[in-house]
Amino acid sequence: DDFHFTTGKRECDWRQSEEEAGYWEPKGMQCDEDGLITGILLFQNNLTGTLPPEIGSLRLSEFHVHGNAIGGALPPAVRNFGRRLRGMNLASNRFRGPLPDAFDSWPNLTHFRCGINGFSGTVPPS
Repeated sequence: DDFHFTTGKRECDWRQSEEEAGYWEPKGMQCDEDGLITGILLFQNNLTGTLPPEIGSLRLSEFHVHGNAIGGALPPAVRNFGRRLRGMNLASNRFRGPLPDAFDSWPNLTHFRCGINGFSGTVPPS
């Protein structure tokens, strides 16, 4: 895998779902009719390491990686997720550093969670 984001072990549930609190929640990768990735839903998946800058080459509507052990800074390239982005959940990881000034690039963002990390500074005004 080009992003070196997963291990060779069968630790990642790429195309499964979870039933939590009585409702079904999709889990894995979401793709459009052309096979392009539009959603990453890899929460509580034992992921470690950092997010590569190349993650910004994706045009996502959902990015949910909460409940892992992903660390490092959030790459500024996430601003490139673009107008489609509706939801992002980074909570309960090991991210650190400032949040990128990217919120103006996500006009359709309706939910954003980043608690229980080591982010510093304030949420950018955009």
